[in-house]
Amino acid sequence: MKKPPDFHLKLQLAVSLAVATAAFGLPVVLNPGTAAAAAPQECSSTPFTSKSATRYRVPAVVRVPDGRLFVFAEKRNDNADNDDDGDFDIAMKTSTDGGCTWGGEKIVADHGKLRVSNPVPVYVPARDKVLLITTVKTKDSSARTGYRNYMHQQWIDTDGGSFTSLTSGRVTVPNWRPGLTGPGHGIVLTKGSHAGRIIFAMGYTENDKRTARGVYSDDNGATWQIGYDRAASGKQQLIEGSIAELPDGRLLTAYRDNGKGVSKPGSNRMQAYSTNGGESIGSFSLMSGVKTVPVEGSLLQTTGGRELLLFSSPSNTSFKITSRRGMRIFVSTNNGQSWRSGLAVGSTTDPACYSDMVQLDAGTIGLVYENGYSPEKAYWNRIVFRQVSVSDLEQTLLPSLAKKKSPSVSGTHKVGKTVTASQGTWSPNATVTRYQWLRNGKEISSATSASYKLSKADKGKKVSVKVTVTSPGYQPSTATSSAKKVK
Repeated sequence: MKKPPDFHLKLQLAVSLAVATAAFGLPVVLNPGTAAAAAPQECSSTPFTSKSATRYRVPAVVRVPDGRLFVFAEKRNDNADNDDDGDFDIAMKTSTDGGCTWGGEKIVADHGKLRVSNPVPVYVPARDKVLLITTVKTKDSSARTGYRNYMHQQWIDTDGGSFTSLTSGRVTVPNWRPGLTGPGHGIVLTKGSHAGRIIFAMGYTENDKRTARGVYSDDNGATWQIGYDRAASGKQQLIEGSIAELPDGRLLTAYRDNGKGVSKPGSNRMQAYSTNGGESIGSFSLMSGVKTVPVEGSLLQTTGGRELLLFSSPSNTSFKITSRRGMRIFVSTNNGQSWRSGLAVGSTTDPACYSDMVQLDAGTIGLVYENGYSPEKAYWNRIVFRQVSVSDLEQTLLPSLAKKKSPSVSGTHKVGKTVTASQGTWSPNATVTRYQWLRNGKEISSATSASYKLSKADKGKKVSVKVTVTSPGYQPSTATSSAKKVK
């Protein structure tokens, strides 16, 4: 008997979850029929909310072995103008329940009225501490502007209770060029001759040319070296990088292109590979399949079982180039050679901007990102945290259903009458999992049955129905009927 098209994927996913779950020290449940159910219930939260002129920007997140999460953000004081300079501190919160709730805020880095920015956290196993790297604007008479950016590091206990001072953590790096660290998490390499190396991405400008750079330490943060140092080519202007270690031991680094990509949405994410632990990289190429506007993004390589390479970024390119909307997690199954559109997180019109990711356990990813309260609000209103199921990401790799005929609505479109939805025709045959009635394109609360009784609120409005269907081995699909005015 021929297996349904999703059988092997479900079996592979179940085994992957079992292996990875064991790696995270969790109970193993191996059941191909219920693999997706093995993931914990997803939650969302808001660790930081901007108020008045105090704005929280540029989040970063890291996990320690006991499961505690550390989330960081720039706390921009007196920042009503949303300028990228000023009195910036680094705020931190911790969570012991996977990011569903957060403890009180701590200011871990404060440099008076000057800027502390671009947090790069990384858990360092050899020291069993969180290393926090930041960029600190410092007075420097030798600089043309009177100020220069320097790298600082601090160590934070894994319970979040204490941390070293910012001022004692200034780092001397040979051949340093003032730039901006990260932002977003750094990594500790686990494979090959460079296992144990701490590395993060940064960028700097010299002679009006943006240059991508990696900075690494082979002695657990005692000293630092410059790794790859590659100027962008042509009209490229590369800033804000992220690094992931691939299953084969190579590194992939990805940068925002603020040059030619600024004028062409969807063509502004560049990536390059390293085969020597980040000491050098090859030429930059376009991240094929990643469609976004010029903005920071985060790479994450999942571990255990079937390993996915993920990239988070706003994905809506239908607005003006400076609009940042529609957070999405792109997925690659071939080490970044190509990217799939992956999973939309929230509405495609919701404000979304800088982001970072962390693996919480075998079945769950944590995503932290800048967000607004509604499509009308700005992305700097708050920073939100969302749990995302690995099985949902896996599901985006399945083929799509083919719509042969759109959903339709039968009945008289008149107040007091009942109208009924038809799911349309799909290939292969599909089952309806949800009806959602719409009034002028907006969801009608509690109107989720196959039939809907038209009310006075519908008079003069256009009513339609959105239908979600599924079929084994295929992605869920959604289609909407044509809208008809109610008399």
